[in-house]
Amino acid sequence: MENTDGLSYGWEWCRRHRVAPHLPTLFYIPDYVVPEQEAQSLREARASKAKWVQLSGRRLQNLGGVVHAKGLIPAPLPSWLQPLLGRLAEEGGEGGLYGGQPPNHVLVNSYMPGEGIMPHEDGPAYHPVVAILSLGAPAVLRFRRKPKPEDDSSVPAATGGPPARRGSGAESTSLLQPPELPQQQQQQRPSSPPQETPESVAGAGAGPGAGVAAGEGPGYEVARPQQCPPYIASVLLQPRSLVIFRDEAFTDCLHCIEEVSEELLDESVANLDMYGLSPGTTLPRGGERISLTVRRVARVMPSILRPR
Repeated sequence: MENTDGLSYGWEWCRRHRVAPHLPTLFYIPDYVVPEQEAQSLREARASKAKWVQLSGRRLQNLGGVVHAKGLIPAPLPSWLQPLLGRLAEEGGEGGLYGGQPPNHVLVNSYMPGEGIMPHEDGPAYHPVVAILSLGAPAVLRFRRKPKPEDDSSVPAATGGPPARRGSGAESTSLLQPPELPQQQQQQRPSSPPQETPESVAGAGAGPGAGVAAGEGPGYEVARPQQCPPYIASVLLQPRSLVIFRDEAFTDCLHCIEEVSEELLDESVANLDMYGLSPGTTLPRGGERISLTVRRVARVMPSILRPR
């Protein structure tokens, strides 16, 4: 199936992994890796020679190169990631997740209980799909619609880079267009805008453009809490699971992880039945969660590394 934005879908793959009727380009695969693979990935991430950059709400490693306004200045990805990247390139049915190309950039994020990331969008530098493998501890990933165009002034840029592509970006999917989700009251904890800046993150040793990586990509933007609409969908990310969001969920929504030690599993969480849980349950975050955020930067610049 060819979508209006030029991406191909596998109908059977979508049917099998779609979890949120009101956000049909959000997919979830439980137990994507086995416990032994999870343990190995945790060991490799923690032992990596890549520098951890401490931000407000999490710390991260930037693997695969530096992303800036003109594209990706590539660097070799570690060998321990290659089996996962190869497998992800083939997910998604016909055409794969990344338009027939391999992913080329990975963020390793570490969240402790009480840490998270404010509502934001990934920038237009990326192929409009994200795959996130969760390791170690659970969290809830939440989605809300972007502010309407007349409210754009209330969404200030948090880091450098070109303005983010808003709802007028890639066409939303035509796959089983759902009715609008009735507005629900969500219990949210007010938070403050992130404190990191391109200068402060680069000063921590991440190199030029690190503020872009800190913000999940060029054009990273956050929404002020008082302007936020209800969540359209959320998904419980259990250890070893894979969440994928693309197209409409990528271009038209903001996503976040709340800075809480216990997750309130409200009615927006779309996959509770997979785990025998009911709305209103609270779930302790428990310990460190490490996530591997896998993407493809569409434009790759010449490498600054000399071949050996």
